[in-house]
Amino acid sequence: MEEQIYVYRDWKEKHNHGTPLLPVSLHHTSVPSNKETILYTHWHPECEFLIVLEGKAVFTIEDKKYHLKKSDGLFIPPKCLHSATHLDYSECKFFAVVFDHEFLISSNNTFLFNKYINPIIVSGSAYSLHFSCENSWQKDVHDLIKAIGFHFDHTMETTALSIKGKLLECWQIMYNHHFVSINNNSAQKKKQERLKSVFDYINEHYRFDISLADLSKLLSISEGQFCKIFKDVTGHTPFHYITRLRILKSCELLLSTDKKITEIADLTGFNNISYFNRTFKEFMNCSPNSYRKRSKS
Repeated sequence: MEEQIYVYRDWKEKHNHGTPLLPVSLHHTSVPSNKETILYTHWHPECEFLIVLEGKAVFTIEDKKYHLKKSDGLFIPPKCLHSATHLDYSECKFFAVVFDHEFLISSNNTFLFNKYINPIIVSGSAYSLHFSCENSWQKDVHDLIKAIGFHFDHTMETTALSIKGKLLECWQIMYNHHFVSINNNSAQKKKQERLKSVFDYINEHYRFDISLADLSKLLSISEGQFCKIFKDVTGHTPFHYITRLRILKSCELLLSTDKKITEIADLTGFNNISYFNRTFKEFMNCSPNSYRKRSKS
């Protein structure tokens, strides 16, 4: 199957969308009329907006099907299995912007994250939306996403703030007219509120060793229960969340100071330089030294 080239066994897409510091990517896709599959079956942890520029297609998100024509758009929540096929075998073109929710609102900002982001992460496909220019507020979303497409040929460094601003505006419109109308699970809200002390603790102690026992004690629950709640709310395991935060903090120090890499590793919670280098490359696709040189060149 062609999909196996692009996805893992669990259908997660192999392609990385941006970097941890700029987790956003723009894509223009053109599929000829003689190819039935427009978009192979896959999922990714990021959110996605797309707009059909030419042709017609049937997009599937989990168990829902959406018939899109030229100028129609689609919002695909994170971790949702999705694909697309031709509707009339005409050439199909579409533009997509794929972005991590952290690009919009950090999970460290617990109030905004819990209010605007987490329900979409938790409930997934319930928040998917087929939007068109025939509806006033949906046209506003369409126009903002289409405007992001004009940044395709520019570097992310010169357009990131503009893209983020447009996505935030889209998100607010979607929240006001679509997200807010979907009933949220009250039990999930309680989980979000419960984790505030955990996020505060991690932000204050990420430089030091943090164990599952330390975090689960904050909520007076077992480590197993804690891991389940934490992943429900953040979409990450506690270990991945903490490691990601440490790498992002190390990136800040690499760019804003002349400290030695060994010192930066120690300041961000890595007491082993080999482990720091290996982990940094895993997240950033380059070494800390290369990252510093490339960013300052």
